[in-house]
Amino acid sequence: ANVPESYYLKYKDIITGVGKKLDKTDFARFALLLSNMAILYNDFHRYEESEHMFKLSIDAYLFLVKENPIYSTHIIRTLNNFAALYIETKNYSECEKLYKLALSCCEISAKYNLELGESQIASVKKGMALLNSMNNRFEESELLFMAVLQMYQSFAESSPLKYKSEIADVQNCMANLYCKLERYSEAEEMYKLSLDNYKYLAETDSTIYCKDLAMVQSNLANLFALTNRYSEANELYLSALEHYTILAQTFPSVYEPHLAQIQNNIANLYMAINLYEESEIMYKASIIIRNRFSKINLNAYGKELIDTKKNLAYLYYKAQRYNESENLYKNCIEAY
Repeated sequence: ANVPESYYLKYKDIITGVGKKLDKTDFARFALLLSNMAILYNDFHRYEESEHMFKLSIDAYLFLVKENPIYSTHIIRTLNNFAALYIETKNYSECEKLYKLALSCCEISAKYNLELGESQIASVKKGMALLNSMNNRFEESELLFMAVLQMYQSFAESSPLKYKSEIADVQNCMANLYCKLERYSEAEEMYKLSLDNYKYLAETDSTIYCKDLAMVQSNLANLFALTNRYSEANELYLSALEHYTILAQTFPSVYEPHLAQIQNNIANLYMAINLYEESEIMYKASIIIRNRFSKINLNAYGKELIDTKKNLAYLYYKAQRYNESENLYKNCIEAY
């Protein structure tokens, strides 16, 4: 997904219709190209374009699966990614349809490679568990997450490193669910297990797992802040901030929004413990990034910009800087 869009423009003629004239090998590459472009658009919150490319890719893979069932592996991956887009855009009914189709494809895949088919079933069920959580079907969500975790732990008995990242991801997802249910001690336990796994993976390959480590650090920090464990929260936030700062230097369009969120969260923490000057610095740093991104895509980033401005306005109010607070609140009202 980090490949520049200019790379795909070389294939403009294929994307606009020449693909149907290709042989099967090239058609498979065409389907993968469309899927990768869909992921690219999703990373940049260009959801309509992403949805269009996912649909084209799935149509291509459905044709290929009829010709050769081995392509079921590719369509399952694309369906999972497409479903994640619908979760992000809260189109839950369409998301559920995609997961059901993916499960049927998993049955085909398992006939040719049992281990691969079972790991794909686990991946689809993990997505379904996340969907249930989003739909407030918490009991179903927890049961699915627990089943998926057991599946990955079973797979890991023969290939520990291969499935460690999957286990870490499920643990993080379960912790998020427990936070929603205010089962904070269980959430903390799961976050810490996930964090340990990602720390191990980041030591083996920081370029791949640094972002995941930062994500879990941020999530656990949010939990600590919520439960007034400010010192522990601050330590984790600063570590996540360092990771995202490094990542943003290489991929600013992908990781600067995460950096802005961490800065906003740290600012909230500092305001809670009356470190007003430090809080203001963090809010302003977050606003600079969010202002820049909102000019590129107002629908995707405008609300986050307003939220941070409102936070800063409240900070000014608490610090008795009433004129600045009033002006910033007015700015937020005008933005609506």
